Amino acid sequence: LMRSYAYYSNLDTGEGSRKELSWKEFKRMVDDIRAVDEVCTHYAIMQMFLKLLSDTSSTDEQLTMNYQDFVVAICAVAAFKNPAPYLPLHQKIRRFVQVWIVQCLGKKLKWDDRLL
Repeated sequence: LMRSYAYYSNLDTGEGSRKELSWKEFKRMVDDIRAVDEVCTHYAIMQMFLKLLSDTSSTDEQLTMNYQDFVVAICAVAAFKNPAPYLPLHQKIRRFVQVWIVQCLGKKLKWDDRLL
């Protein structure tokens, strides 16, 4: 997840300066992994994004999320995409990361499948 966050937020890993992820960048990632459908709409994802913002990471002018908020947002989308009530949350998250994020972004981000 760190690699996808860094890619979409244009994170400068060498300098130590961190850029946070904006709604536009998060929406682009969700579009790239093709997670939007009739039920999980852009509006629903935007509502999750807004509710998960930490108080310190956003201002009225620009809504952004840090890496911790990003991880929570991914978990929220994973739970929303798989609403099965008896499936444990950790299995929903693992499946979402493997099926949606790794398969869709793996080649773009040059992930090694052996690391998963």
